[in-house]
Amino acid sequence: MKASKFALLCSLVFGIGSVFMGCSSNQSQTGSQEADKALQSMNEMVKQFPDKKGFHKVLQHWNFSMPSGELFEWSRNSSANQADYAVVLMSDEFTKAGLDLQKMDKEKWLIKPAEVDNGKQLPNRLIKPYNVSDKNESADGSEDSLRRLFKQNPDIVKEDKATNSYALILGDGIEVRWAQTLGKGEYDMAFVLNAQPFALAGLDLKKIQESGWIFTGETSKAASSSEGSRGELIKKFKLK
Repeated sequence: MKASKFALLCSLVFGIGSVFMGCSSNQSQTGSQEADKALQSMNEMVKQFPDKKGFHKVLQHWNFSMPSGELFEWSRNSSANQADYAVVLMSDEFTKAGLDLQKMDKEKWLIKPAEVDNGKQLPNRLIKPYNVSDKNESADGSEDSLRRLFKQNPDIVKEDKATNSYALILGDGIEVRWAQTLGKGEYDMAFVLNAQPFALAGLDLKKIQESGWIFTGETSKAASSSEGSRGELIKKFKLK
């Protein structure tokens, strides 16, 4: 009798243990295996370049800067504003290539003139914001902030196995891409834009390539037509 009770107790203990082990091994940080891997990759990249990471107290935004000044930003609290993610571009290189900023869709793009912010001179900027939610969910640090945003919408985080990279899809043809491993691909990070609205707003797709952007696609004979251009503008960054 005692032996059978002992055997039953052992089976219960090991059974419960295996359940907990199973739960812990399958536990996801974001609700998606793709987003989990993308989160780990991004966090490791940011850790390797602490001098490129910043925080904007007013906006409650973390940011990660590219060698030519562009920024990828993510919010500490998704209820703080409508820009839970943001891609910040240097607008001067676009206007010098013919872009009329006033023709850009003001509901999708923010135009920020040069200014001094917290003692730092900021250039003219063209900003693409993306709102995940208005949930009041304050985070502790940049990694936790990104994790919470990924968890709120993991469906916009994708893995591209062909290029060993991840992409954060921000709508309207805008993407932030990063390599799974630093230094292993043709870029560590990249910003991708839908070229059509830029061409329709006057951008010379050949001239903008002098600033490091690459146009992949085709342009109609009349860039001012309703067709404009079809393709992407990509700027690739090597961080090392």
